[in-house]
Amino acid sequence: RGRNYPVKDKVNTIGASAKNDIRINREPAIMADNHANIVYNKDRSECAVRIGTGSNIRLNGKYIDRAQVLKKFDIIMIGNTQLVYAPFSEGLGWKRNFGL
Repeated sequence: RGRNYPVKDKVNTIGASAKNDIRINREPAIMADNHANIVYNKDRSECAVRIGTGSNIRLNGKYIDRAQVLKKFDIIMIGNTQLVYAPFSEGLGWKRNFGL
């Protein structure tokens, strides 16, 4: 809750084990390794979410079956875990956008 996960260039894995770039270990619905991916393409300056070895991945409330390009403040849900895509490279900031 309330954590941020910086996204690196190329593939960022999401899963429960420490092997993942984005580790979410208190969610029974998330597989240990590579449940899903966030893929950053620096040439296009865009991120996409895609299915890894897991399932039940929702983007803005709809289940996905293939990679989807992310837009500001899109909500990725895996089980009860909610991830909000906040692209700070576009000049966004915690204080201005979230009141923190």
